[in-house]
Amino acid sequence: MSLDPGSLGDLGLADPKIEAELAVPDADVQRMQEVLAQVLAFGRESARPRHVSL
Repeated sequence: MSLDPGSLGDLGLADPKIEAELAVPDADVQRMQEVLAQVLAFGRESARPRHVSL
């Protein structure tokens, strides 16, 4: 994931790129994708993260 460089200070981060590797069953990956889509679509549209690519 790449974050907006302007938000790094507020997040306490130095690098705008975050990589996570999860070792989970396929069924859990499917569920995480569904929930993440809901989380990223929640709240004010102007405050939502911008989707660039996956």
